[in-house]
Parts: sequence; structure tokens; C-alpha cells
Amino acid sequence: MPEYQFNPNEHLIQIKSQQGPKDYLPAQWRVVWFRFVYPEGSVETEMLHLDLDRDTEEETLVWNAEQRRNEKIIKQAKGFVVFKAVVKDGKGGIGTGTKSEKAASFPDFIEKAECVPLDSEILTRRGFKKYDELTIGEEVLAYDNAQDICVWTPLQRVVTYDNAHVVRLHGKTFEAICTPEHTWATYASAVQDTHKYEYRKLTKTHELHSYHSIMLAAPAPNGDYPLTPRDAAILGWLITDGSIQQKGNSVRSYICQSKQQNVQVIRELVGALAKETVSEPSTRQFPRGHTSECLPQHRFTFSADETRRIFQAAGIEQIEDLPAMVTRYSHEARQAMLTAMMLADGDKRGNFGKKRKHGVMETWQILATLEGFALGSMRMSTVGDVPLQRLKARRRLCASELQIEDADTCSVWCPTTQYGTWIMRQNGRIMITGNTGAIGRALAALGYGTQFTGDEWDEAHRIVDSPVDQAAQLEEIASIKKDWAATYNVADANIEERWGAFVVWVLGKAVADADLKSYQIKKLKGGIEEQKRVRDKGADSTEHKPAPTPAKIPAKLDADIKKRLDSIYDRALILQEFQKGETKEESGTAFFALLTKIIKAKVAAPQQLTASRLDTIEKYIAEKETARKSAEEAS
Repeated sequence: MPEYQFNPNEHLIQIKSQQGPKDYLPAQWRVVWFRFVYPEGSVETEMLHLDLDRDTEEETLVWNAEQRRNEKIIKQAKGFVVFKAVVKDGKGGIGTGTKSEKAASFPDFIEKAECVPLDSEILTRRGFKKYDELTIGEEVLAYDNAQDICVWTPLQRVVTYDNAHVVRLHGKTFEAICTPEHTWATYASAVQDTHKYEYRKLTKTHELHSYHSIMLAAPAPNGDYPLTPRDAAILGWLITDGSIQQKGNSVRSYICQSKQQNVQVIRELVGALAKETVSEPSTRQFPRGHTSECLPQHRFTFSADETRRIFQAAGIEQIEDLPAMVTRYSHEARQAMLTAMMLADGDKRGNFGKKRKHGVMETWQILATLEGFALGSMRMSTVGDVPLQRLKARRRLCASELQIEDADTCSVWCPTTQYGTWIMRQNGRIMITGNTGAIGRALAALGYGTQFTGDEWDEAHRIVDSPVDQAAQLEEIASIKKDWAATYNVADANIEERWGAFVVWVLGKAVADADLKSYQIKKLKGGIEEQKRVRDKGADSTEHKPAPTPAKIPAKLDADIKKRLDSIYDRALILQEFQKGETKEESGTAFFALLTKIIKAKVAAPQQLTASRLDTIEKYIAEKETARKSAEEAS
């Protein structure tokens, strides 16, 4: 298996400047690059200067709704700070970067992203931890904005600061304390010419708009610990509606259940692993004084050996060990345990609560988070003071529902991960959130990435120019060109001429190898892979023919029907009414299968669709969109 090599070119992004678009390597990827080459290296930060009384001003643009245009204004505020970061590679190389911020530019000028109160916790492989319990390099859960999933990634650093300005971001179902520059993973969409465009990005707290939705949760990858879904479900019942009694080497466990619908579920689950007994109906008196007739109690008792086997299979010695283990379970095991816990101590609205058993509530929170559920606020039940929390129907929160208000100052901290995000628990609520990045300049000074800002920000003195290694990029292009030549059976004498034509076909213009940008290289790779697929299907691979787009209809089709069908395809895909395939042909097949289902008539080609059939299909899609919108509003 080839040894992994970090390629910074894969992580370059394009940003605008007065000189035109420029390649930029985000600071988090500079950290990854640096750690890969110098695992023993160090990163140190220091506040050099802080002046809370210094008057500062900043020219900025503000939207004028009446005039419908941006207008320049001068913002004024007190406060100025300078930071220094020192990066050492452990072999004599040292890079130093300084960074200044002023209150007029950023409300949280002290540290734009180091950013939540000290009692906020981060989700690690061993459960939730506070900042002073962490170890650099241990795995923490982060959110991959591009893939819309959570991933385990090494913790790169932890920073803390005293007396930072914080705000309260809150709404009817949400609350978080953070610095104004703290970032959130956001989603937004827009419709243009019947096409819906979607994007995800990290957005600062003070830049949230009504069209943003904050991503609160996303599913995490499978774990590798071999716990079966059956044992996971049994354990879920034992820690909720069951009892586990340990005294020395002696252990016993059982599940109690009186809800008849659950009794059958448990009976089928445990089979011969437990002995079932039934007690007579009884009367129960509740704390407020009223009594109620109780149903017969079914007890499923496990032997000591079976209890030990279940604990060993789960990798635990006691219930308190579960929060540190569930992060390693498979999706199927996590889902089975979460389902059992909800049947036992949950309700139809998604509420769950547990008071007496230490570690059970946190286990439930982690399971729900890993399975991609957003959680509501922590509250107490009206009877019995049981902590309750709810599985939310949606994992996004509309920013239009939120308000921002000043929350004074407090000590703050923030971790750094390569994804720019992490999973936070604050006051019982769990959410995806952004992290800090204050060491980019020092890394760039040592040769890891390019750091610059636009002249329009009047920060030319902060530019550090250490471009990504050009030799590595040219080596990568040479490898791509070799792959391309093999795909088209191009003779050595014709390579340069044919390669130039290929570049023009893919990019729409001629670009020399040395001038290719990272995003253009990715397009060229995609073009080669597309032609490989065409070749493998028996097409003429010696010609540069763009592959047909499955969502589009042949040109000879009626223009109105073509336009309507394009719109239906996009809307149905957003609604997830059909599964987009790995190839265009698979997507088209799935789409026409959906149309066949809707109109109850075989559809294999767009020419079979009449205007009346399209009316039926559009009505179906509209009803689905209305139902989805109603469900989102209700949740």
C-alpha cells in the first residue's frame, strides 16, 4: 500500500483580490501539512499588546434597503490587540507571525475565533471533555462542511483567553454563548431560472442572515468495535428499564416492562438469553397523591454469565464506561441501542430522560449526536425533577429565528481541527460549531502555505508570501498528463498538441501547465475520468466528446417540455424522491422509475411525456414540497 503523502494542492481555495483570483491555503490545512512533515514541531501563541481604550475606525459597506445598494460608512470603536505566533519545526527552523485586530473591524477583536466559555465541552472518542482534560492529538468529532457529515480528526491545539467579549445567540429553541466572530456551519439555497443552488460554509455569528440555516448535527462514520445490534439493543434496555446489580464478582441483571407493545419487542429480542416471569397487577401511588392501577410486570432475567458476556461484548465493566465506548460502535449497533432507549424512556414526541443512573443520559446524547440527530434544550420534568431532552425533527436551525444580544465578558477557549469545526456541548445542548485559526501567518512564514490579505483591507504589512511548492504541482500535472495519454493512446510526438486541445475542451481556454490552478487541475482529472467511463462503454475514446447530462433532455424534444422536465428533476432530487446514481445513466434510470410510479405508466424516455402527464407529475412534486415545508415549520 503506498505511503500517504499530504498534498497541499488538494486543499487550495480561490479568493478574490484587487489583482484577481488567488490561490489560498487555509490555516487549518497549513497545520495539517506542518504536523505531517514535523510531527515533533511546536506552535506557541502570545498576546503582545492589548489596549482597550485605543480609538479605532474602519471603513465598511452597509446595505441600504431603500436605495438597494451598499454604502460606505466609518465604524468607530475602542480596542486594539496584537498577537504573535511562533512555529518551530524541531530542527532549527522557526517561523514567526503577528496579527493585529481592532474593535472597529471586529467586535471580538481580541481573538476572532477563540470563542466559547470555559464550561463548554468537546466530543472526543472518550466522551465529552472540558478544555483542561484534553490531549493534543487525541481524536475529536468535527463536521466536514463539504460532505455534510461528521468525522473523527486529531485535535491540533487548544487556546484560552480571559475577559473576552461574548454575545448570546438565542431563539425559542436555541441558545449559545460565544464571541461575535465565532463561526457556525451554515446552509443556504437560492433558486434561479427554476434551478435550486445550495451551498454550505462557515459563517461568523455577527454575519448570520435570515437566509442562513445553522447546521446543528450530522451523522458520524461507522465505528470498528464488534458489538452486534442485538447485544446493543439488550444493553439499551438494561440501562433504562432494567437493573444491573454488581457486588464484588457477583452480577445480575434484568429488564422490567409493563407496556404490552414493548413486552413483545423484548421477548423477541432476548429469546432464550433471559428467563421471563410475570408479576400480578399492582397499585402505584404518585408523588402528587393520586393512585393508579398498574399493568402486570414482565421481568426478563439474565444469568450472571450472560450479563458478563454482554458487558464484555460492549467493552465495558460498568454503565459509567458507556460514554467512552459508544463512539466506537457501528451505525447499526448505535441505532439499535438508541431505539431501545427511546422505547424504554422516550415518548412519541422524541423526549428522553433519565435521572438515577449515572452515564445513561450522556450515552443517549452521544448516540443521538453520532446518528445525526439535533437535540433540544435540557430541561427538567414537572414531576420528579427528571432531566429531559428532545430529538429534534430537523438538524438545521433557521437563523431568522435567532437574536444576538450582548452577554458581557468571560474567559473563553477554543480548539483547532483541520476541518475548522468541532462538536460542542454547552449547557446540555449539543451542536456543530466553528474553531479558531490564529497561527496561519507563522506557518506561512515557515513555508507552509500562502498568507495574504487584500489591499482593500489596508493590511499589506501583514502579507507573508510563501507559495505552495511549484515543483510538487508540476510533478502532479505530469502524472495526470501520463494518465491522460494512456487513456487516449496518444503518441509521444503528439502529446503537447493534443494535451493543449484537451485543456481547452475541459477549461474553455488555453492554460500553460505552470499556470494551472488547483481547481483547474481537479477539472482536468474529472474530464479524464469521464472519458474513461465513455471508453469502457465502448464509445470512441480518441475524440474529446462531452458526456451527455442525464438531467437534460435531447435537443429535439419540445422546448417547454424540456424546461419543465429539467425543473422536475432538480426539485425531485432536492426532495430525495429518487437516489442519484454514481453514473449519469443510473441517475436517469432512477428518475424515470419515479415518473413511472407517479403517473402509473411506464416511462423510459422523455419523448413519452405529454403536457398532461407533466401536470400530474408537477402536482405530485408540489404536494411533496408543501408537506415538507409544513413539517419543517411545525418542528
